[in-house]
Amino acid sequence: MCFGDLIAIYRRSLGGVAHHLSGSGAFSCRSSSEQGESHATNATTGMYGRTVSEAGCVATQPNGPARRRIMRLWTIHPKYLDPQGLVALWREALLARAVLRGQTRGYRNHPQLDRFRAHDSPRSAINVYLAAIHAEATVRGYAFDKRKIGPLRSVDSIPTTTGQISYEWRHLLAKLAVRNRVLLRYWRTVNVPLCHPLFTPVRGVTEKWERTWPRK
Repeated sequence: MCFGDLIAIYRRSLGGVAHHLSGSGAFSCRSSSEQGESHATNATTGMYGRTVSEAGCVATQPNGPARRRIMRLWTIHPKYLDPQGLVALWREALLARAVLRGQTRGYRNHPQLDRFRAHDSPRSAINVYLAAIHAEATVRGYAFDKRKIGPLRSVDSIPTTTGQISYEWRHLLAKLAVRNRVLLRYWRTVNVPLCHPLFTPVRGVTEKWERTWPRK
């Protein structure tokens, strides 16, 4: 599978076409119509703002100084994120990849990594997770370095609860209310958001690792 194939599959998925890279449950996600939401890529791309690079955004508080972010590996689809959110997700997923490869001591016990560690192929799973982020960046015209992703292989999807998706959706809308009201107005009408293509929704409450994650 070449990276161009992934981009093509990703674009089709945004148009509401269910996709599977290979095998049952391998990097799969339900279609937009099945999740109660339609998406036109061209209609929303222009609302994300100017072209950015992976080093082009700094996380800031409103009218305040830059601050260190708490890692969040979003379960919801990366298309919903504003530029700051997408850049932050790319960086944090790269950090997660480094942790799973044993290349850094930081964040080794972070609960956001639990579901990747529980996967049969943690490193391959995080590579697929990164690939979807890069695909969204490419659709928007952002300059993320695909060489940082690593080899892509077919992997089983990771189940995620509907409660987790709902929690993250509310969390994202709260962020957009502060920093991107244009996107907020567009996305606030979505009732059932898409998940990241690596995940498969199952009924359930907020994930345990989210509920036990200390919030400051």
